[in-house]
Amino acid sequence: MEQERMRRMEAMCIQEQPPGCVAACPVHVDARGMSAAIAKGDFDGALAIYKKAVPFPAIIGRVCDAPCQDVCKRNQAGGAIRIRDLERACVEHARPQQKRAFIKSRDKKVAVAGGGLSGLTAAVELARKGYAVTLFEAEDRLGGSLLELPEDELPLKCIEGDLKILEALNITVRLNERIGEGGTPLSALAQDFDAVYVATGRPGGVGPVDETTLQTGTENVFAGGRLWQKAYSPINAVGDGRRAAISIDRLLQGVSLTSGRENEGAFKTTLFTETAGIVPEKAVVPADGGYTADEAIQEAQRCMQCECMECVKGCAFLAHYKSYPKRYVREVYNNLSIVMGTRHANGMINACSLCGQCGAICPSGLNMAEVFCDARREMVAQEKMPPSAHDFALRDLAFSNSDAYFLARHQPGRGESRYVFFPGCQLGASAPEVVKSAYLDLAARLDGGVGLMLGCCGVIADWAGREQLFAETLEKLKTAWEGLNRPEVIAGCPTCFMVLGENIPGMRVRGIWDVLEETGLPPGHANGQGRTLAVQDTCTTRGRTQVQDSIRRLAGSMGYEIEELKYGRDRTLCCGYGGLTVYANPEVAREMAEHSVVQSGSDYLTYCANCRDRVAKCGKSAAHILELLYPAAAPQGEVPGYSARRENRERLKASLLRELWEEDGVDPSYEVRVEIEDALRQTLEDRMILTEDIARTVAEAEKTGSRLRDSKSGIRIASRKLGAVTYWVWYSEADGGYRVHNAYSHRMDIEV
Repeated sequence: MEQERMRRMEAMCIQEQPPGCVAACPVHVDARGMSAAIAKGDFDGALAIYKKAVPFPAIIGRVCDAPCQDVCKRNQAGGAIRIRDLERACVEHARPQQKRAFIKSRDKKVAVAGGGLSGLTAAVELARKGYAVTLFEAEDRLGGSLLELPEDELPLKCIEGDLKILEALNITVRLNERIGEGGTPLSALAQDFDAVYVATGRPGGVGPVDETTLQTGTENVFAGGRLWQKAYSPINAVGDGRRAAISIDRLLQGVSLTSGRENEGAFKTTLFTETAGIVPEKAVVPADGGYTADEAIQEAQRCMQCECMECVKGCAFLAHYKSYPKRYVREVYNNLSIVMGTRHANGMINACSLCGQCGAICPSGLNMAEVFCDARREMVAQEKMPPSAHDFALRDLAFSNSDAYFLARHQPGRGESRYVFFPGCQLGASAPEVVKSAYLDLAARLDGGVGLMLGCCGVIADWAGREQLFAETLEKLKTAWEGLNRPEVIAGCPTCFMVLGENIPGMRVRGIWDVLEETGLPPGHANGQGRTLAVQDTCTTRGRTQVQDSIRRLAGSMGYEIEELKYGRDRTLCCGYGGLTVYANPEVAREMAEHSVVQSGSDYLTYCANCRDRVAKCGKSAAHILELLYPAAAPQGEVPGYSARRENRERLKASLLRELWEEDGVDPSYEVRVEIEDALRQTLEDRMILTEDIARTVAEAEKTGSRLRDSKSGIRIASRKLGAVTYWVWYSEADGGYRVHNAYSHRMDIEV
């Protein structure tokens, strides 16, 4: 991943953008953080957050014009958070601790003309930066227009308390000294000081003022506050003082006055926060004396803590790693940039289902599937992909396109085919009899002959980042299809429908759902009788409304009522199989499936075999659309495990060869007979160890005598390496075969 692309994709994630209240505040008071602290009763912490942005907390907590409240998201659900009243509560209920910070002195001096909010703010900010500040005020005391406010609105004690900060800083206050208009000329001040900030509330001959830097026509003179504001705003006055201090600091350090100041002052945030479903709550209105501590806590608890996180809410994978896309993009970039050392993000990269839901949900359209898919390809190209990540899945792909399952034939008795049915590898593994029934129905009702192709579309290689293997798989399928004289392909799997149609030029592909809408429902289809089914859409059909609608119409024509899930259609959740998550990180895959099934209490309708099996494993009653169309062939009982799925494909091919083409079909068999108890079988399933691999390991050990024997129990121990996997099996003789007591495997290459 190039750094430029990384930064571009990072910028698409808006989670770190400030909430509207923070962005609308000229000094960016962290109202969200402050509210969170108050909601927990932590007034000390809330005051610390507040004071980071505001040098005069008691004053601002009374007089702020609160532009933050106008944009508060709570306006849409009960009324804005009363942020100004919470600021006042911070001051009144906290126990502030005075901390004296070390300030490094600078050899520059700055004059500030005007002792109102803007001038006071600039003086404090510049003094904190180490400058010697002289503050000129025309009147006999500081405060400016604040002193004109009624006592009940702004008590004098608030002003006096806040201004005590001046005593701790290198600020010289000179009262009764007017600058300009009958007082000391501004030009003289500009000569005597390295920089000047004018905040007198009077024009004073400063000339035009730059809106970004507040610099005037004289290089070292700046002006702001009431001086140039169309309508006076106390918080804008504070903002001007801070902005002027930044500009003066930059000027005196000899750096750009304008660089990187786009979001300085009030601006419009791009943060998206969903308010649908938020329960309206009315604001807590304080009495004249302000909030009590309990009232402040209650009001702060109304804060929605605005954030985006829409993709994380929708995706169990993104939630599992406890962060959000902007940080994930950076982690992936850093992971790929490592020359030597541990690549800590490998597991995360391989756990993504590549389904693209995040891109469909994200207000900015950031699709993390692109990031993780490209990362896998780069890891493969760099030979840094761990063999354990996808070895099992790639071996399953090889099996599906081997002689054990692969088949390409014209319809029995025909020399040509107008159509060819391609059910895919997973439907044949999960529901082989449904595949057979669907094929026989198509062959009986479609004119021109319906051929049959068994195999895998190769998406497993694509998901694993194996571009060359993916291309080789597509070429194998293309050659077989051309050998049938390029018939129209009827896909039984939505993933195959997408992969074949998008990657093999000239191949016309339709889904079996479209064909059955045209031909009519097959005889013996299920009768829904008003039963409600919630549709678990397949993630590979995201953006394919025609496919989604076709499934719903078929179900409706059988009498079923359709329930739409919150995460349905283009927002659909992945079941955990996509992207090979189930192999790379079974825990994340389980969380994905569980995240889906809790959406509704209704039974689920799927049109992907893996979706059906994954949600069924979570205890959800689910049916594949073809199981409803061909109910007599629907499988009964538990979802088949890895070993059974292989055996199902082998048996399907063997039975089709015998029954339709009258050829010898080879049923699955092992080199030796092995007995495995149910409890151990589940353990082997979790470890992704096939019965076939156990049998091959035992057979090799018995043939060569390369095994160990436990002298106490008599149990034999054997190992065998198959590809990148080494299997270890504990077994003993039993009734002409072998009883397996335990087995495990490790996937690694050992270099000597």
